[in-house]
Amino acid sequence: MISIKNLDCILLVDDDGIYNFLHKKLINTAGYENHIEIALNGKTALDYLNECYKNDHDENHPLPGLILLDINMPVMNGWEFIDAFNELDKDFTRDITIVMVSSSMDPDDVTKAQKIKILREFTSKPLTIKKIDHIFKTCLIRVV
Repeated sequence: MISIKNLDCILLVDDDGIYNFLHKKLINTAGYENHIEIALNGKTALDYLNECYKNDHDENHPLPGLILLDINMPVMNGWEFIDAFNELDKDFTRDITIVMVSSSMDPDDVTKAQKIKILREFTSKPLTIKKIDHIFKTCLIRVV
């Protein structure tokens, strides 16, 4: 049987408040009314994940099943976040899907993203309902 992976939480990692507002609204409009956390850079996202791990992902820190990750952010960018994410406990992170969502039109970014195993997809901003449906149906499907 095929089902969409259970998502208690979605983590939006982007320093742009307008995109965060828009993407959160679109995710809800598309019918995915999950708990949505927002991190304004990779460091804040990593801190959130460490709190999930430390607190055994309680209701104040639900473990994200999906991370929508921007590339260009202050403090810690998307590439640096991925490096740090790879250092986390694999048992803890194995059920987290990461999709890169970026306004970068640099072909090198797309090529680099395609070479990173933990990235399920690279898509351009802004998200649309069609892109969100695609992410949920192709990146989060699992055989049960």
